[in-house]
Amino acid sequence: MARKVKTINEIYHELLKEEQRLLLIHLEHYRNIALNLYEWENLPEGMESRHIEQALLFHGQCFFYDHDSLGFICLPCSNTGQLNVYGEPTSVMITGHGFSETKHITEGIRIINNPRLLATDITLNYYCKKLAQIDSTINTNLIQQKVPFVFATTKENELTMKNLYAKMYSGEPAIFIDQNLLSQSGVLNIQSVSCEAPYLIDKLQQHRLEIEKELLTFLGINTTIEKKERLLQDETNANNEQITLNVEIGLRERERACEEINERFGLDISVYAKDIDVKGGLVDGNVHDGTENVD
Repeated sequence: MARKVKTINEIYHELLKEEQRLLLIHLEHYRNIALNLYEWENLPEGMESRHIEQALLFHGQCFFYDHDSLGFICLPCSNTGQLNVYGEPTSVMITGHGFSETKHITEGIRIINNPRLLATDITLNYYCKKLAQIDSTINTNLIQQKVPFVFATTKENELTMKNLYAKMYSGEPAIFIDQNLLSQSGVLNIQSVSCEAPYLIDKLQQHRLEIEKELLTFLGINTTIEKKERLLQDETNANNEQITLNVEIGLRERERACEEINERFGLDISVYAKDIDVKGGLVDGNVHDGTENVD
């Protein structure tokens, strides 16, 4: 039975499914990184640093309070009810696994991810979609390198041409063909069209690296590995300032929340930003793992 030829719609949906799979891979990778940017210490029993960071990652804000039966808890929240004159909520809806309740804002401390209350996952989605698109394009371009020619056939000689192609690319030292395939001058009477696509993988990988650097800079992770003579000092300083600013945006709000929680509930919670520095990569064509001097 002849193999069914895929329609354009089927091919499109396969590519779309593959791109969605790549998006999920990138998202989970960078979500794990984002969850480990800040570390909370001296939290109440049963509460972990990742519980707070996950709420901020996906919701942009969470609420810390003393529950009547559960003790101190910190769960994702959303604004509800009326806003005050500054546009701040007077009450919040708190949600957890099989749990939800509304609390007045004065019954606990609201922790926010940044001044605009934006969830980090929004930006992760933006960059990870780009990375998935680039990876999908790389895969497509790689496949295109395997199909350099299209052969013109008839129904009568289609099988013959397939067998001839298979023998050519299997490396057989001698191929025996029907003499009818030869022209009067003894040349193979075969019509073919070159479908060779330009090799773009190296350019796409470079573009992927630039997008990834933007994403890591947003997260506050240093990725500068160029040798000093190739990177101007002003560029290095500007990059470091942007990284520091991105880290401090989140750290400032977390530290403020710690002060308010400690004052309100008599606790000793603290938070700090982890010092993450990505130094691995290529320097002058050689793999650099960050442990050697590349000056």
